[in-house]
Amino acid sequence: MKFPMIILLSLTFSLAVSTATLAQSAEDEQAIRDQLARFYEGYNEHDADKMVSIYADDADHINVFAEWRKGKPAVREALKRLHAGPGKNDHKTYTIEKIRFIKPDVAVIQVRSLSKPCACGNLSTFVMTKESGKWLVVSFANVEYKLDPKGDKTGITKMPSKVPAGGQLLVVPSGAGQKLANDNEWKIMGYRPAVAVTK
Repeated sequence: MKFPMIILLSLTFSLAVSTATLAQSAEDEQAIRDQLARFYEGYNEHDADKMVSIYADDADHINVFAEWRKGKPAVREALKRLHAGPGKNDHKTYTIEKIRFIKPDVAVIQVRSLSKPCACGNLSTFVMTKESGKWLVVSFANVEYKLDPKGDKTGITKMPSKVPAGGQLLVVPSGAGQKLANDNEWKIMGYRPAVAVTK
């Protein structure tokens, strides 16, 4: 009789631990969602202080221009400049696509957002850690894609299926004066076309 009782106690303990873990995960997931809601509220209010309030002091932030800001003060200043200048009329809607807990206190989050009035899409990756009971961003990277009304549901402009013989794809800054053939143009992020160029 002892053996079945030990198994029963073991199963009861395992179930209790699993239930507690699930409850903790749900609580942490909601805390992460609340923090990201604060970030995007700050974006739409053009409030850099509110945005970086969810960042760790030593956070890394890589934007769509491949500019790497290191530390909260540098991120704050960059966001202030963006929202005082080219981003002053921007408004984002967003969807949290995935939250993955690497460890109980480390999570990776993918977010898809749409900016208006530019009709630009963003795919962002946030790495967050739980520090003193609070989830903070320790690393952020962002890519932008141009919405393609003729494309499939992803909204991502496709790269040409093939490059002309003897050619190569080069990324050049927009406005550089190149004449682009439509079927050789691949718009990335709405501001950098890549062009098939013959050697």
